[in-house]
Parts: sequence; C-alpha cells; structure tokens
Amino acid sequence: MATSFLVFIKNVERCRMRNTSKEKQLLKDIQQNYSVIRVNNTSHDIEYVINNMIVVEPEPPDFSCGENIYLEHFEVTAYQRVENKNKKLSLAHLADEARLEKRTSNPQSIFRATHYCTPPTRTNTCYLKENIDALISEKAKRQEGYNRKFPNAKCRHLLVELKSRCEILLGRDGQYLDGSEAEDERQHDRKEFYEVYRDADFIKSLKEKYSAEWDLLLFMEESHSCEFYLYCFDLKENIVAENMKHYPDTLTQIICGELNEVQMQGGVDVTNIRYDIETDCYDVSRNTLWNCNADTIAVDSISLHKSSHDSIYMTRDEGLQFEISQLTFAINPDVSADIMVKYIPLLLRDILLIQCQEASIKLKRNTSINDYYYSDGADALFRIDAERNLSFKLAP
Repeated sequence: MATSFLVFIKNVERCRMRNTSKEKQLLKDIQQNYSVIRVNNTSHDIEYVINNMIVVEPEPPDFSCGENIYLEHFEVTAYQRVENKNKKLSLAHLADEARLEKRTSNPQSIFRATHYCTPPTRTNTCYLKENIDALISEKAKRQEGYNRKFPNAKCRHLLVELKSRCEILLGRDGQYLDGSEAEDERQHDRKEFYEVYRDADFIKSLKEKYSAEWDLLLFMEESHSCEFYLYCFDLKENIVAENMKHYPDTLTQIICGELNEVQMQGGVDVTNIRYDIETDCYDVSRNTLWNCNADTIAVDSISLHKSSHDSIYMTRDEGLQFEISQLTFAINPDVSADIMVKYIPLLLRDILLIQCQEASIKLKRNTSINDYYYSDGADALFRIDAERNLSFKLAP
C-alpha cells in the first residue's frame, strides 16, 4: 500500500449498536431484523436457515438448523493480525491495549502526570482479506470435529461478521484509484465503502480454496439502525459477473485508525518534555519504540538502560529518564543538581536521535522550550517540578 494516498483519522470508532457478541444475543438480533442479498445464484433457502437457526450447546459449531445444517460464526476486522508469543495470530491492537493497561496500572511517578497511548491501529482492505482467508482456513481445519457432532450434515455454512468498514477513494469518473494517478485525481473527494463480498478476484480465490468444505459464505454487516445485512455467496455455484467489482490490487483508501489513550492524574508534577517521530516510515518507528525490549538504547550517544518499569529507560545515574510509549523525557527530581545539569543541554535541542534495536529514529520536540527553560544570557532557570526550579549560571 506504499503508493496509495492514505488519510489517517484519529480516534475514529464505528458506532456499535450491539455491545455483545454472545451467540444467543447475536442470533436474537439477526432474527428480529435482517435482509438477505444474494451475490450469486443458490438453491439454499437462506431465510428458512436464518429463521430456524438455534445455538448449539455446547458448541462448536455455533449454530444449527435441524440435523442437516450447521453454521460456524466468526468475527473479522480490517486490522493487522500478528503472531504472538504463543505462535498464534492475534490482533496487534489488542496486544497494544493489554500492554497499555499493564503500564498504566503501575505508572512510574515521574511520568504519571502525562498520558499513555497505544500506537494507532489502521484498517486496511488487504488486512481484511488476509484475515477472512486465514479464519476460513482455521475453521476448515476444525471441520472434522463439527462433522462428528453433526454426522448427518449436508450443508455447512460460514457466518462471517464484518466488524470493520473500509472506505476507498474514487476518481472523478467513478473509477477505483490505485495510487498511480495524478495528484489532482487523488485529491478528489468521491468515496465508497469497500465491499469484500463483491471483490471478484478475492471471492474467486475463496471459491477455489474452500468450495469442497463449505457451502455458503454469509457476510454479515450491521447497520446503524440495527438491521443486519447478509450478503450470501454460494461457493458451489458460478460467480455472477455483474454482481461483482474488480478492484485494483492496490486501493487508494481512507485508513481509519483508533488511538487508545489514558490520562493519568496525580503523582509528581515533574516537567515532561514530549516529542514526535520525524523519521520516515512513522508506523515502523513508532512500533519499534512501543515494542522495544532492548536492554539499552542510546539518545544522542547517551546510553539509557531499561528500568524495572517496562516502558522506562534511564541513565545509570538515574538523572535522565525516557518513557517510550509517550515519547517523553524528564529529569529525575530526586538526584543531585550536579547530575541534573548534565542533561539539560540535551533537552534544549529541537531534534534528538535515538538508536533502538538497530534502528535510528529521529525525534522532534513538541513541548515549547518556554514551558520549562528561561535564560537571559548569563543566568538560566530549568523547571524541575511544580515546586522546584534549577538555577545556574551559563558559561561565557
């Protein structure tokens, strides 16, 4: 997606009318208000299946309709899935939120007065397709167990609950953009929602891979009016070309992102000096710092070592501390003035260079220097915390 025109929207969260994914509540919600849209021809009576579904207890599979039909349900998002420490794929932003909760549950006092936040999570049509394919494959591997529970099953369906919506940008003439077009075309404001169930190449690949195991793919979207739309594709029937869309491999899209942020109150009111990442490939650099587990990092050749708090790095004399999830520096108010003054020149610089896990990351200070430093050319004052300032004379 490097060539695409990407727009990052901060703190965007799709309104969810239903706050539980438990199967009983899900089934009740669907049966109360749903519409079926057939993407291709099918001999299955979809309305009969939906109206007569029951929850299988104990599951899996999730639902059945008589002895001859079962349905397995899964949720899918357009966020990246990564391998966790147990070698299983999970959503990256869920791991980030867990790390955030851990860090804020035991905050380091110097940085407690500022905020902690996760890296931004970003939707992407490629992630959506990858996740659907991977989850269908996982369900296929478990199908033998479903079949043992329903030995008379003749129809096996998948209910794919789409939990993310991706917006794509269109050209002036309504064409799909792939990032190679002229600047004025890319700045056009026409857009539409990406319909993964009408993506001709993607659906063709699913049909080729999974038609032997599954019958219907029921892609489910929930509207803001609590209506459920079921886009049904029969894997054992031909694709209806006029119902499909041919998207380019690289889509110019609006990238919706969520930034989870926690504001900490209380603690020591120490001057926190915050920075932004200036290095190209912002996401890579941000995640490198967010996930940093190195014993040592360097800031403009000054070595900082990992402390007992997993997000704090500090110098050996504990005078300078850096909080990696906030991109924030602070001088420890509990060390001597001789130690404090060593690090003040560093915190007066506009740009700092961090060496972390073989990556070089440029930081630009976004805290105004006037918030914590005053000089008349001969004398200077550095704000340590709400009650203390460090005053010193400048060398001629």
